[in-house]
Formats: sequence, structure tokens, C-alpha cells
Amino acid sequence: MKYNFKDFINTNNKNILKILIAEIKEIYSILSLIYTKNSNINDALFNLGIIENDLYINDLKKFFDTNLDFSLDNFILLSNNLNCDNNKCSTCPVNKYCNKYRSFLSEQYEKNDYPTIIDLFCRSRWTFIRI
Repeated sequence: MKYNFKDFINTNNKNILKILIAEIKEIYSILSLIYTKNSNINDALFNLGIIENDLYINDLKKFFDTNLDFSLDNFILLSNNLNCDNNKCSTCPVNKYCNKYRSFLSEQYEKNDYPTIIDLFCRSRWTFIRI
């Protein structure tokens, strides 16, 4: 996610609040279309990047109750259907929000030794190598 709940608490920025609400609503709508409520327990809230630890659960519950038209419990039940496994991240319906998937992609990208756009502008060694 672009921001997590801790970012909003630390700044009380209204723009962060709007972005956070929009992203949570979109995740919820995607999950509610795909899954029925299930109780498989996993760390989807942490993997999505909404919270970093259990300290924010009570505050997050209040946030959901006051700002969203669905409860945190319903969101957790739906997000627990996500199979948070690196081998299946590319098929996850909400992978564009997932911190775990984005960090996995960046690790995979860093393993490659291909030139980037900035290499071309900086006239790095890649500019002068013929393929």
C-alpha cells in the first residue's frame, strides 16, 4: 500500500487518510467479489502493509468503524482467504497493494544486471556496451 495506518496516526494528514480509505475500500471490494468469508488465519494484514504489528489493531478497529462502511472483522475474514505464498503472489487479486509482493519484485529485479532508464541518462557503462 502507498501508506499504512501508522503513517496516518503519525501525521494526521487528511490526504493520507483519503488515500488509505480508498485503497482499503478497493481491496475490500476485490476480496468480497472473489471470496466468501472464511476463517483461515494468515498474516494478510501485515503482508498487505496495512499494519506493521499488533499494537495498532485497536486503533485500526476504531478507524474502520468511523471511516468505512464495513468492519475490520469482515475485512480480516476476507483477507484471510489470500494465499500469501511467494510462488502465488503474481496471481493474487490485490498484489498491487501488497508490500510483500512489491518487496519480492524488487528483490528479483535487483538480482538482474540489466540497464535501467537512468543508466542511459547518466551515460553509465551500459550506454557504451553493444549487445
